[in-house]
Amino acid sequence: MTTRKKHGTQGEQKGAMEENGEGTRVWQTAHSYGKLFMPGRKNQLKRALCEKVQHGLRQLDRATLEVAPSVVSELLDEMEENASIMQTPLRRLNDSTSTPLCADCKKPSCCIVFHEVDISSDDIRRVSTYLGVSVEDFVKRHCQPRVHNRSEFMLRNVAPCEFLTKDDQCSIYQARPTACKDFPLATDDEGRRTIRTYEWCNFRFNVLRYEATLRVLSLITQR
Repeated sequence: MTTRKKHGTQGEQKGAMEENGEGTRVWQTAHSYGKLFMPGRKNQLKRALCEKVQHGLRQLDRATLEVAPSVVSELLDEMEENASIMQTPLRRLNDSTSTPLCADCKKPSCCIVFHEVDISSDDIRRVSTYLGVSVEDFVKRHCQPRVHNRSEFMLRNVAPCEFLTKDDQCSIYQARPTACKDFPLATDDEGRRTIRTYEWCNFRFNVLRYEATLRVLSLITQR
C-alpha cells in the first residue's frame, strides 16, 4: 500500500500545527473524519458518508442518489456486527486506488505524530544501503531497542521523524520501512489486514466511502 501524502498550501497548513510547551509540533484534529468513529457518533458518521457518496455521484439521476442512505446504513451495520467487513474493500485496493483514500486530509504528513516505528532487519539493510552507510552505523545512529517482540528495533523515539524534511517530505521514501509503507494498515495477531483508527486520520472513513460508492454503482447495473 502506498499512501503518498498531499501537501497543502501554507494557508491550509497554518493553524493546523502548533508547538507544545516543549517545542514539539503537535497536530490539531478538529476537522478529521476519524473522530466520527468515536462512540456515540454513528449518526454523524452516516450523514457524512452519505453526503460524500452523493456528492461523488452527483451527476447520476436523483433516484440513484436516494439509495445512498440505505446503502451506507447497511454497510455501517455490517461493520458493527463484524469488523472483518473492512477486509472486502481492502482486498480491492492497490497503489492506483490508495491515494484517494487520504482524501480531504490537510495534514502535511503522518510522520509528524508517531513516537514508535518498527523497523525490521530487512528494512535496516535496505535503508542503510539507500543512505550509503553500514548497517552497524545506521543502527547506532537511528535505531533503539524495541520494547516488545514485534521487531528487534524501532526508529529513535522522536516526532516528527528525523527523516522528514523541512517541507514534510520523506527523505528515504524509496527505501522507507515497511511499517511506513503499509500505514495505516497493520496485520493483527491472526494475520488479517486491519486499519488503524486515529482521530486525525480520514483513511478508514474513505475506505467506507469507497465501498459504499461501489455498492451504489452496483445497484445501478442491476436495474
